Amino acid sequence: MSPVRVRIPARLVLAIVALCTAAAGWAQGAAEPDTAPPPAVEDEAGLDAHLAGLKPAVCASDESLCRHFKAFAAAMPPCFAQGEHLTVGHAQVIARDGTIAPAEYFAVRAQRARDVILLQTQHVYSENAEEKQAAEDLVLAVRSGSIDPANPLYRYLEGRSSEVPQLLAQRDGRTLVVRHEGPALYLRQAGKLLYVAVPDAVVSPNPQTAPLEGLLFAVLPATASCQ
Repeated sequence: MSPVRVRIPARLVLAIVALCTAAAGWAQGAAEPDTAPPPAVEDEAGLDAHLAGLKPAVCASDESLCRHFKAFAAAMPPCFAQGEHLTVGHAQVIARDGTIAPAEYFAVRAQRARDVILLQTQHVYSENAEEKQAAEDLVLAVRSGSIDPANPLYRYLEGRSSEVPQLLAQRDGRTLVVRHEGPALYLRQAGKLLYVAVPDAVVSPNPQTAPLEGLLFAVLPATASCQ
């Protein structure tokens, strides 16, 4: 028996090809990720909305950081006593998708004269085990209120203090804000903890690796309690 040949009209072939192409294009477009940038953080309300958007992913992967996020949402402006004070704590960078990357240490030096508060901030990384241990010791020392002047990181921060600009901090609702060239810094305090949030931060812990981009979030011992 000879095979039966069915002739398909050319117009029908073209219609089928066009339909398949359109379906493939629709499927491809549906699978494309949302690459639109998030709204820029310009004030306290924008900051709270930004952290609320990151919170589900953060709480799903890091219970401790989740608690700090919740504390930050209910926190108040920092309480800095008159005079000069230094605090150092741990930092991390949280990407837009909620991925958390350790960012070592963040230092804040506050100088208050009456109602004027000037801040110096430094983001520091350890290059070896000895430096990391010195940083951990300094974090504990600040928490206990007794800093060893011989601590290597403390001496480094003291030596660089004259090179770091002093920035005016101003109140914005429940937040102390430092606005300057680059991303703004937002500070709040909850009990004995000082929080620093820097949206749209770009930090480079290692010249050999790609920079970290996202929300820089630091947790530091507070230098004074709020009465």
